Amino acid sequence: MMERLIELGEKMNLEGEKLHEFVHEQQAIEREERATERGERAKAIEREERATEREEREREREMRRLQLETEERSAKEELEFRKLELERKSSTKETTGDAEMKPEVVAKAKLPKLLPFQDGKDDLDSYLQWFERYARTSGWAEDQWAPALSTLLTGKALEAYSRMSDAVATDYGQLREALFRRYDLTEDGYRLRFRRSRPEPGESPEQFIHRLRSYLGKWMTMSRTMNTAVSVKDLFI
Repeated sequence: MMERLIELGEKMNLEGEKLHEFVHEQQAIEREERATERGERAKAIEREERATEREEREREREMRRLQLETEERSAKEELEFRKLELERKSSTKETTGDAEMKPEVVAKAKLPKLLPFQDGKDDLDSYLQWFERYARTSGWAEDQWAPALSTLLTGKALEAYSRMSDAVATDYGQLREALFRRYDLTEDGYRLRFRRSRPEPGESPEQFIHRLRSYLGKWMTMSRTMNTAVSVKDLFI
């Protein structure tokens, strides 16, 4: 570096003390420029780190918000379940006394108010799994499932139900299949869900794995794939 400055000074016809002063001044200027450049780089890095920290805090707030919404929804579902249990026990006691409740009495039991399916927000597959588990646990007769579910549908799901004939609309199995087709929950639909799924905000690894297994199971069922290593390998290929 010094040789370059000396050469530059000599080209400017500088000699002796003047050349020495010129080299010294240029070295000071370059040191100052390097220090300024380092300072600017440090500031840029600091700004990037602050922006990253802000983005991380925003992601954490969003994940916490989604987690709170999920917990709130779970709490509402648990409350509805407990209310159902109390109503069922009360109905059993009033109708049969200490005797065991008969199936036909269960079928006529008063249906509780459940959380409606929110089109565009709720996952239909998960919602139907929850509904079926709720209905089985509550001891509902299966001929009550379709009428009960129809009162909880909104958006595209309600539109699909309204297009069904009266005879078909009372069959839960056919109603379920119609809803699956409307939301593309078919063999190809579950294949795409399985391949494209990523962990959702607030979802634990165990929950994500369970969701993947569910998609794979539905994909295999709808493609009539046997539960063997060879069949699964052929399905993936």
